[in-house]
Amino acid sequence: MRIVGYFVIVTVLIIIVMLGVASIPSNPSLANGDSKNPAQITATPALAPPYTAPVAWPAIGVIPAFNGFTTASPISRIVPPTDGTDRVFATELWGNIHVLTRQNGEWSPATVFLDIRDRVNYGGEFGLYSIAFPPNYVTSGNFYVKYVNVDANVVISRFSVSPTNPDLADPTSEEIVLVLEQPPYPNHKGGTIEFGSDGMLYIGVGDGGYPYEEPMVVGDPHNNAQNPDSLLGKMVRIDVETNNPLTYTIPADNPFVNTPGYRPEIWLTGIRNPWIFSFDSLNGDLFMGDVGHSMWEEIHVIPGTSAGGENLGWSCYEGDYIYKECPAGTYRRPDWVYRHTDANCAVVGGYVYRGSNNPRMQGLYFYGDLCTGKLYAMRRTNGVWQSNEVGKRELFISFGRDRDGEIYVASSTVAQLIDRGREPLVSPTPNPDTPRLYLPLIRRNPS
Repeated sequence: MRIVGYFVIVTVLIIIVMLGVASIPSNPSLANGDSKNPAQITATPALAPPYTAPVAWPAIGVIPAFNGFTTASPISRIVPPTDGTDRVFATELWGNIHVLTRQNGEWSPATVFLDIRDRVNYGGEFGLYSIAFPPNYVTSGNFYVKYVNVDANVVISRFSVSPTNPDLADPTSEEIVLVLEQPPYPNHKGGTIEFGSDGMLYIGVGDGGYPYEEPMVVGDPHNNAQNPDSLLGKMVRIDVETNNPLTYTIPADNPFVNTPGYRPEIWLTGIRNPWIFSFDSLNGDLFMGDVGHSMWEEIHVIPGTSAGGENLGWSCYEGDYIYKECPAGTYRRPDWVYRHTDANCAVVGGYVYRGSNNPRMQGLYFYGDLCTGKLYAMRRTNGVWQSNEVGKRELFISFGRDRDGEIYVASSTVAQLIDRGREPLVSPTPNPDTPRLYLPLIRRNPS
């Protein structure tokens, strides 16, 4: 028990560092709310109307999953393949990918699908982040991973499954698709890669971070998220399943393909640390939890019909508040924000539930907070986003799902979300109906 307790404490410390929680004061020149900042006049979209009507929500519980499957380091991602088999693949931060198979309702013991610990830089925020299977995986046998390499840069690589064993990949088959060079900071490398219904690979890329040892440095000191010539602080969209391996191509319909000064790979700008994003399997909407700085956590919902090109605001804004002075422009407001109160510290993005075992969960987007372990549900009613606390889990850093659309939370162990069949006690809360542009930014004293 002493060993288990020590591991949990160490894991918590690693995760808190991972998601970049900070108590750094924002730009002093904006502390009193500079209403002449040109960005204040042009930011869109308009505010949503306030929430007014009570809504019933399910109360969520968790049950152990995968027959007690556990790992030596935290699990960063759980995804099903796209070949129709009833399996899940779990990425472990220190460099292993595990595979589990379900037969007759029972999950098999986990086996190692891929071991690349020899090339993964693990520790703090670094590690193996994600795995993604293209739509044509059943014929190509290719899959993609995102990890931090020994040079502390972020790598997107293609690997191949064994032609004779679907539960084993070839570690020597690596083809490096893209290297995202990082500034010399230990944080904000982003997490998820995922294929959209359009067959393109979407890559969440953090802003590259800032030096922990200099607490007065403002977030994104190199302004990467607002720099169109950098892939840092962006959502990248590329075509990796072409006939030219080792490379990728730029989708012709990317929003900045013909815009001078912009990297054509960019699909969204103004992102801080998109630890987990996911697509709603019903309509292709993208839900992204973007880890905030010192006060606000953000969730963005980009419609599946979007052509991309939106600027999500960081580091001009944190949540709905001015963070630092920026030029005039159009900045997309978060669809939901919550504040660092009651020990909240960092959003863990999740999934829209599309399973069949829990009907009252249908269509809800589930996310959580790292430091509190609270589980939240979010949905849109009559055009208004609403969110509610619906449960709690001791510790988790990631969400996952299986082939059937059931949702899991994971740290070094995995639990499945279930509806406990009663209403929670917490009342629904509206997104704060406050002007995005004209309130003073509340500052903290540096700790």
